[in-house]
Amino acid sequence: MKDSVIPWAVGRLGGVGLVGSDVCAEQDMRGIIGKKVAPIEGLRYALAGKAETEDRLKAKLQNGLKPVIGTSYPVVTRALFRDQVIIKYIPGSTEALPELLPEVDGIVDLVKSGNTLRENNLKIFIDDLARVNLMLIRVNESATIIERNQIYEPQYPTL
Repeated sequence: MKDSVIPWAVGRLGGVGLVGSDVCAEQDMRGIIGKKVAPIEGLRYALAGKAETEDRLKAKLQNGLKPVIGTSYPVVTRALFRDQVIIKYIPGSTEALPELLPEVDGIVDLVKSGNTLRENNLKIFIDDLARVNLMLIRVNESATIIERNQIYEPQYPTL
């Protein structure tokens, strides 16, 4: 199931589910209540890039310039760096970005072992920016009632 469908599915297919906090952070969760259950062992956000861009990225940050960060997690990246970076949203695998787009100074991605980054000749610049937790989510019944009441239901004349 695609991440973007999970909040919809929980609301329509039973009302309760488990999902990573990374999904909760990036999706429209109106009408959904979440509670942290446990950390997902080792899964965290990291800032990475090509080794030769590390000094450039750090110099930009120190001098008040905004480095370009590619990511599939723009909401989390914005929360972590506020207005210090320019975010280039790229859905899917971001590991290829530094090679394909030279203007990208680094990427923010989810990391568990770091193997995928190393396989793509990338280096972690800042590790453990934030942890990912397992979330128990359920439908907020009062929000669901409001949403249902706002749906347009055509009135047909009685014959």
